[in-house]
Amino acid sequence: MTAQLKTHYLHTMLQFKNLLNGRLGSGEDRKINLTEFLILQGVVDKKTLTEIRQEINVTKAAISQNLTSLRKKEYITQEKDESNRRQLIITLTKQGQVVLQETNEFFDQGFAQFLQQMGQKELLEMLKQMERMIDILGK
Repeated sequence: MTAQLKTHYLHTMLQFKNLLNGRLGSGEDRKINLTEFLILQGVVDKKTLTEIRQEINVTKAAISQNLTSLRKKEYITQEKDESNRRQLIITLTKQGQVVLQETNEFFDQGFAQFLQQMGQKELLEMLKQMERMIDILGK
């Protein structure tokens, strides 16, 4: 039973990951992935890259890769902070603002449907269990 449970767990986690990325970023009509979306949202919310990195629990290398991707797509500009040369100033371009708004609208629609079908009580319980998984697996 343990091997079957392990396989079920791994397949379910992979399907969940693929579903999230597919619904938000990897689909034909989507322009950014989940990490890029959270970075753009953090920039709009005036968070530092360190704050964003800590909130979404990714490495400096992952942030750097995603910033490069966002720059290549022309969704952000990046420059050194003159008052603190170790800091970067990230700004959304007009195109980046449009993509973030479209992605937010797309996500809001999907989330509203998900919430309606799942229910708030069940969603809160699921989030509680997912946070517990993060605590356990993050150790």
